[in-house]
Amino acid sequence: MKRDPGQLARKENKFLKEELKKNPPGFIKDLQQVLYHKNIYPMFIFDTGTFQILDSNNCAVKDYGYSNDEFKSLKIPDLIKDEEQNRFKENLNISQKEYKRLGILQHKRKNGETFYANVILRGLDYNGSDACIVTIVDATHQINTEKTLGEQEELLTTLIDAMPDIVCFKDAEGRWLKANKYDLELFELTNIDYVGKTDSQLAEYSNFYKNAFLECEDSDEIAWQKKSLSRGEEIIPKPDGTKLIFDIIKVPLFYPNGSRKGLVVIGRDITERKKVENELMKFSHVVEQNPISILITDTEGNIEYVNPRFCSSSGYSFEEVIGKANFVPYLVGV
Repeated sequence: MKRDPGQLARKENKFLKEELKKNPPGFIKDLQQVLYHKNIYPMFIFDTGTFQILDSNNCAVKDYGYSNDEFKSLKIPDLIKDEEQNRFKENLNISQKEYKRLGILQHKRKNGETFYANVILRGLDYNGSDACIVTIVDATHQINTEKTLGEQEELLTTLIDAMPDIVCFKDAEGRWLKANKYDLELFELTNIDYVGKTDSQLAEYSNFYKNAFLECEDSDEIAWQKKSLSRGEEIIPKPDGTKLIFDIIKVPLFYPNGSRKGLVVIGRDITERKKVENELMKFSHVVEQNPISILITDTEGNIEYVNPRFCSSSGYSFEEVIGKANFVPYLVGV
């Protein structure tokens, strides 16, 4: 059975109030000892005027490698890498009971190892002196993860920018997440902060491509509804009056529960290929309708093609002559 967090919190508060009534001073002191010395994060108390470390908890001793007495001979900046000590000191203006996050700093252990740490401060009165309690949360994994993600992002950018195709990634709401250089240049978005914007929003940046963006949004929805790879040809006009023809592939991605995750859009410029195909169609039409018999062979003399006029004149069907070699005798009178 799952516990109700609210009910559990109310029960704990009731328990604390009852304990405070029984033995307020002793209970508070014990509670402070548990929260401080038994905390899972390294914690220090230091003088805000001299930076001298006044106390350290068990986790700090274990994590940094110093004994509590050794800590008391150090100042808190001694635990921070030299190049970041000034940043720590400059941001240390803190009053009693004030809470402050200094962000991530590089710390160093007794053995010389360094690690990234989130530094959290809270001002307090320690035996009549202005002091500060600092909590250290290891952020090394976070930093390394961010570094790895950054390297992967750079690699992805390099790869897709090297592609002579449209490449665009969108989220479940149709907002652009990543587009390659070719895509941005094609739609004149090079100097536009496109991340997080939908096609409808990007349409407002270009009167010329407004319809193209809106039509793209419509075809995206078709891909979502299809729930599988969608492919088709799209004509994209250019400001110089020419038109480009793209073979557009859209791949919708879904979470295991069926909700939308993202959309991958890839478009290849097939303008030149379409021109060649059109020319070939024209040539084929001319050959097919030609009143003169036409025969085409390979370099070995094998027949690869004959037009309808050849068949009607020779009496041979298309199937009877294709692949035949040395067919010259049969051509007499054709």
